[in-house]
Amino acid sequence: MPILTSLSAYGQWLLANPNPALVSNIATPGCAVANLLTQQINGLLSSNAYVRTSPAVFTSVLGPSPAPGPQAVMDVIASRPAEPVLSRTGAKVISTFNAYPQSTLQVTLDLGADKRWRFCSVQAATDEGSTDDPSVPLI
Repeated sequence: MPILTSLSAYGQWLLANPNPALVSNIATPGCAVANLLTQQINGLLSSNAYVRTSPAVFTSVLGPSPAPGPQAVMDVIASRPAEPVLSRTGAKVISTFNAYPQSTLQVTLDLGADKRWRFCSVQAATDEGSTDDPSVPLI
């Protein structure tokens, strides 16, 4: 669970301090999470906005320990409160990232050449085969 908490916290920090150049620190380029996070960050930058983040809550994590290779797939129960999107000029609420209710998710992590784990996909357990579903913005 510490890896998921750390990756999620860094993703939260990126939404509060948008910089698309840093996405690859927590998400494998070309994977669904990297694509979604980059899209969110670019949208924040174009709107001159940031997110007042709320940490994801990981209730349960089931997966291989240790990971059997360069990819680990875990079943996770997690949730995240709603997060206001604020204007950088005046810090006024301009939108909200909806809350993500407690759900069972399948999380795939990739082990990079630098021996660091990164998100690849986060999908609802009922969303089989839809690894790039942007409706699972857990970070």
